[in-house]
Amino acid sequence: VLTTVPNGVDGAGLAGSRALVYYCVDDFTNWPGVDATAAASLERELLDRADAVLATSDHLADTRRARHGATVLLPHGVDIAHFAKASDPGTSPWPGIRRGKPVLGYTGLVDPRMDASLMAAVASARRDWDVVFVGPSDTAPDARLRGDNVRFVPAVPYAKVPEVLAAFDVAVLPYVRSELTRSINPLKLREYLASGKPVVATSLAEVARYVPEVHIADTPEDFIREVEAALRATRDRRDTRGAMLADETWDARAAKLLEICEAADASRTR
Repeated sequence: VLTTVPNGVDGAGLAGSRALVYYCVDDFTNWPGVDATAAASLERELLDRADAVLATSDHLADTRRARHGATVLLPHGVDIAHFAKASDPGTSPWPGIRRGKPVLGYTGLVDPRMDASLMAAVASARRDWDVVFVGPSDTAPDARLRGDNVRFVPAVPYAKVPEVLAAFDVAVLPYVRSELTRSINPLKLREYLASGKPVVATSLAEVARYVPEVHIADTPEDFIREVEAALRATRDRRDTRGAMLADETWDARAAKLLEICEAADASRTR
């Protein structure tokens, strides 16, 4: 049994299974709206019983160690060829995003992890840029993210995300720095990198390892400066990024996941 949530501990032994593996993708004890006490209790029980833990970030691997069995870092993967289409000359930008200004774009869930204050300040200071968020939102957009150069676009199918990225001049990853984001390894980070587009992000631990392919900034002034630098730089970095991400494909991640699960099963069987 493979679970990605703490209450998956109830799946131990399901259908005669021999091993229980925790694929830890987030810090649910700090997730907005989650009962932290209940989540922590369930996670302690899960770590007591798990035969292996797979964690998507170093912080999760350090703080969610299996009481017995292996704890392995397994970050998210990426479909390099799919997202590289964003910089292909033949890829048409998703309609409704570009309108004559440089586009600072974000793809994915818009939620409280977003540093709304930072992006509002950037948008206010640079009216000559468009700030565009493409994806679903679990709440109404933050009231600070208003202005004629700030827009929200509904989610698009996965197959069309390269067309969205094709419309961006700079891809942004503006997460707040908090106990929750200390644990995350954003899925979109590798997608941005594979697209070849310039990337500007806040200083998350898992993002910093990709410098200099990612520009890091935490204040509005620094963010503006790094976007300006990104706009001046080479716009298509696919060759360098492809080599950097060669071992980070979903196929490679899946092979590692199966290897750990099979080892956990073999260990439990013995």
